[in-house]
Amino acid sequence: MKHIDELTRQDIVSAGGRPASGMMNINGRKLYVETYGNIERPAIAFLHGGPGTSCVEQREMASLLGERYFVVSFDQFGVFRSEAPQEGERFGMREHIDQLEGLRKTLGLRSWSLLGHSYGGMLVCYYTYHYPRSIDVAIYENPSWCFYDDVKYLAQMYIDLYFKEHFDAEGLAAAQYILNKNYSGHEAEAMWDILKAQSYVKDKRITMYMHSIEPRAYFDLFEDCFREFEMNEEDKKKMDQKELAHLNALNSAGEINENHRPKIAAIQNPSLLIVGQYDPVCPEPEREFFRRSAPNGEVIVLPNSAHHPRLEDKEMYRNAVFAFMKQHVG
Repeated sequence: MKHIDELTRQDIVSAGGRPASGMMNINGRKLYVETYGNIERPAIAFLHGGPGTSCVEQREMASLLGERYFVVSFDQFGVFRSEAPQEGERFGMREHIDQLEGLRKTLGLRSWSLLGHSYGGMLVCYYTYHYPRSIDVAIYENPSWCFYDDVKYLAQMYIDLYFKEHFDAEGLAAAQYILNKNYSGHEAEAMWDILKAQSYVKDKRITMYMHSIEPRAYFDLFEDCFREFEMNEEDKKKMDQKELAHLNALNSAGEINENHRPKIAAIQNPSLLIVGQYDPVCPEPEREFFRRSAPNGEVIVLPNSAHHPRLEDKEMYRNAVFAFMKQHVG
């Protein structure tokens, strides 16, 4: 991939469909952006989850989708290689989608489709609700639509898949606390509650998000990136601190703590929910809600995956996106 320090639309055009990457100035802030495929094709913006993981984990799928479409993948503002908010600067989901809209305009795109994983799926919902004319189709991959309910799903998963085998009284208590808590009026506490419960799960946490691949396959994506960008251990620590600051900014702004499910019924754009059969974040109640509520929605369940189907069910995932895009966009 050709990396350009100051990436512009002209650089992407000049790449002629070859992958390109670099920092783009969007609304006065710098985002690390990767593009795949020809810019003249229908576009897909690929939104990573976390909040705060990075587009590293979707690079292979972005390249595969770039065989037919123009794919824009990036580290969200405040994450990994992108610029971080200034101290005290408000940066929530509203600023995030406004920045995303700025990216669309900077790229000179009349409209695009959004594909979002986990927290990225929440952003797809929020953006499509506020900018419906900028969207062709909305594609959700194991999305989060209500964070304070999601933490309950995750807490139950930690109990079922970890604490029953690796008893830890404090960890079990932290997970049970989440299940028993009424978050009404205290939604902002959900993020810190789940981070506390996760701290007891330790290195087994990512295992529970996988079904048909080993966690090493996930971690290697980041190790390869660290080597590519020549990051040392100190750089990695700074990235972790950056992620925590990103979480704090989103939590303080507040939109991440809203229940975004009601927006689903108001979105008229064609919408696809791609979900892994064993995903804990978007279990059957969330899938059934989407089936009932999305006016132009479809659901595809991938049988061999959990939270990361683009890594575990690559061919089925790619084919599902291609088929949906062809039907509604071309």
